[in-house]
Amino acid sequence: MRVVKDTSLVSGCRVLGTVADNDFEDLQKKAARLGGNVALVTPERAAKGGYFGLQDYMTADVYRCENSR
Repeated sequence: MRVVKDTSLVSGCRVLGTVADNDFEDLQKKAARLGGNVALVTPERAAKGGYFGLQDYMTADVYRCENSR
């Protein structure tokens, strides 16, 4: 699972969905479960309310790229 921030690296790839987590490794695992091999991390982190209060989390769009660069 490759994690990128540059949108040009996923041009021509198939979008599979979006994942979110507060742990980088868990974010990668969720992206892999969708069948993706590249995750495009969104540029900002935001606070999200939950059972344990506000937490920092990351979101990523998950892609399947035939020629993962």
